[in-house]
Formats: sequence, C-alpha cells, structure tokens
Amino acid sequence: MKTQITHIFLAGGGGAEDSKLLDEQFVKTLDLTKPLVYIPNAIRSKPYQSCLEWFRSVMVPLGVTVIEMWDDLRPRHLVDEIAGVYIGGGDTAKLLKEVRGAGFDEYLLGVAQSGVPLYGGSAGAIILGEDIRTAPEASQLNATEVAGLKLIKDHSIVCHYKVDDREATMKLSKDLRQNIIAIPEKAGGYITEGMFTNYGTEPIVIVQGDRVDAIHPNSSIKLEARR
Repeated sequence: MKTQITHIFLAGGGGAEDSKLLDEQFVKTLDLTKPLVYIPNAIRSKPYQSCLEWFRSVMVPLGVTVIEMWDDLRPRHLVDEIAGVYIGGGDTAKLLKEVRGAGFDEYLLGVAQSGVPLYGGSAGAIILGEDIRTAPEASQLNATEVAGLKLIKDHSIVCHYKVDDREATMKLSKDLRQNIIAIPEKAGGYITEGMFTNYGTEPIVIVQGDRVDAIHPNSSIKLEARR
C-alpha cells in the first residue's frame, strides 16, 4: 500500500458551475470502468435519492456513468475495486459522527493511502483535515468530537471562504494552532504528493496565524508543516 497521499480534491462548496474545473480534473484521475462511490451523509434529511439525482446530473455529463451511493457507509467493494470516493457537503458534525460511528473512516484512510481519488465538497472537505471546528456547526463541539480524519497533515479546511473572512480565519488559525486552507466557492484544490494546485477562478489562501499566502487559479504550492 502506498503511504504518500496522491489524489485528494477539496471543493469550496459552491454549485456545479463553481466546481466544474475541479470536477473535470477529478474525473481525469478516475478509472471509469469501476464504480464511483458517492457519500451523501452530510445532508440532514433522508431519503437521499434527490442527492443521488443531483450527483448524477453533475457527473454523467463528465463521462462518469457507474455510480454507487453508500448512504449506510458499508463498503461494498475493496479499495482497489472502486474508481474513487466523493463525499458531499452539508452538516460537517453529522457527517463526521456517522463516518466514525460506522467505522468508515478506516475505509477512507485506505482509499487515500492506496492512491484512489478522494473528493470532499464543503463538509466532505472539512472532515479530511485536522480539526472540524472550522465549520460553524462544529465550532462548539468538545475536544473529543472535533478531530478530523487528518488526511491533510497540519492543515484544517475552511469552505465558503470570502475575502471579508480574512481576519476571522487568521484568528481561527491561531486559536486552533493549525494552518488553514481557506477555499472560496469558486475554487477547489487538488493535493498530490504534497503539492497543492488551485483549479478554480478565485484565489485559495493558506493561513498560518498572521501569515496569509494566496494560491491563484492554475498555480501550485508545496504544503508546509506548521511552524
């Protein structure tokens, strides 16, 4: 099994047009002969059929036709038998609680470590980082509930980021003692072997306390450990 994370996609939480460039890059990494797994569990209300219909409306035009929704978080295939995993947005706290409760976090770890593409949209992106208190609905959780899946070492994720959020995000970085990847709705990041590339139309920022670095569209940087 590989130990280097090679295909992680983080979407800022906008609509299909906002994430189109990132979605296209994601699909390029997929083996389309295998099923793409869709996880809708961040959505608060069931059933999830309308979520699956939305997901198909986004992915089928990009050439993805074999799609399976695993809303019970029970793996149906070994990691090397799937094209990838797409975790949708919604309530970050609900999503992480259900993923951990079902033991699905171990499956996702295997996905990432095997080089199988893993895509997180909004809440789905946030749980892949170090700490989920970057999501408003998770800000008051206790210390035992806030640890993310830590697939992006030394970084937590903010989605729906706006320029006006800069000062609050800098404070959050200091309070959490974490580097923060702050992604606006019209941007998305792709992480492979420590390099982070912006596939979108707005800058993504990396916040390290008082330091803020912008990653412009189609630009890349190397993610650094917290100083």
